Amino acid sequence: MPSFDIIKTSEVAESFRNSRVFGMFDIAKSNTQTFELHGEINLPEQWNIGCIIGPSGSGKSSIANEVFNVTPLPIWDDQKSIVENFRSDLNVDSIISHLQGVGLSSPKTYILPYQSLSNGQQFRANLARMIAENDEVIFDEFTSVVDRNVAKASCVAVSKIIKRLNKKFIAISCHYDIESWLEPDWKFDTGTGDFSCECLRRPKIEIKITKGDTTYWAMFHQHHYMTSSISPSAQIYLTWAKLDDEWNLIGFFSTMPAMGMKGWVRGHRTVILPDYQGLGIGNKMIELVAQWLWETRHIRFRATTSAPQIVKYRIKRPEKWRLVNGVEAKMPSGSNKKLKTSAGRLTTSWEYIPI
Repeated sequence: MPSFDIIKTSEVAESFRNSRVFGMFDIAKSNTQTFELHGEINLPEQWNIGCIIGPSGSGKSSIANEVFNVTPLPIWDDQKSIVENFRSDLNVDSIISHLQGVGLSSPKTYILPYQSLSNGQQFRANLARMIAENDEVIFDEFTSVVDRNVAKASCVAVSKIIKRLNKKFIAISCHYDIESWLEPDWKFDTGTGDFSCECLRRPKIEIKITKGDTTYWAMFHQHHYMTSSISPSAQIYLTWAKLDDEWNLIGFFSTMPAMGMKGWVRGHRTVILPDYQGLGIGNKMIELVAQWLWETRHIRFRATTSAPQIVKYRIKRPEKWRLVNGVEAKMPSGSNKKLKTSAGRLTTSWEYIPI
């Protein structure tokens, strides 16, 4: 049961300007200013995610440092790429799994130096390294440097990867909106002094699919992990998500006829904008379109992918996806050998199973 008694005393110098502040705001004149914070954090026996939340200046960082020891942000060598900066004992597959696990899903960013990334991408890269290199992460100023859509998506991604790896993560933040998206096992509010294991649950994300045309590709092409081209004959589907009562265009999906297979279409281009990666919407987008094609036009859907996160998702859902990578296609025990090309790239082909 971690407890804390934090007392910080600061000297106040005698000066004209300080005296003016005392007088202007009717502050009792003193040579010292003292900040005190006392309390207990009654950690549950089993937990993965905690949250220390409260207004600025309410003692969050002091508690984090005194009780848990804040994890320092990684130091990046900008002469090296993102993947080269991870600890040397981590293999590339593990590194990529962590990067994608926190929602940094564009492989093009993995080979860039840290300084070349956007604020949101840098935030996710820091998250990935901290989780990969530590069993317990205490992240101060969590989501403070990113906009709130990135914050929400990052919270969902962190919640998933921490629970999957059975690690521990404590978010320190002044942003109360992270609670419902992070779904912590416990929280301590420095504003009220309250500790609770009854935390808010994640709100449902409403999504809708509309038809579009190839002109929308201009908004998404730079985020596709392999190519910026698109066939002029592709069928375009746009995905919208409702966050905080506002609809945002976040996803692009297109299909093409499957050559030599009457009544089938194949996946052509799939992109979720970086700010919204980690919410799990990409797979849902594909499945909604595939189901709609079957229900309205009696057309079946198939796709080939080398994206590890999509492969993992489909392996776990045999009721929705059938692996058709060869006549006797199956995932080999402890190996992906049969699913790799001669270049060593994981390649799988799938059929969607309509309801």
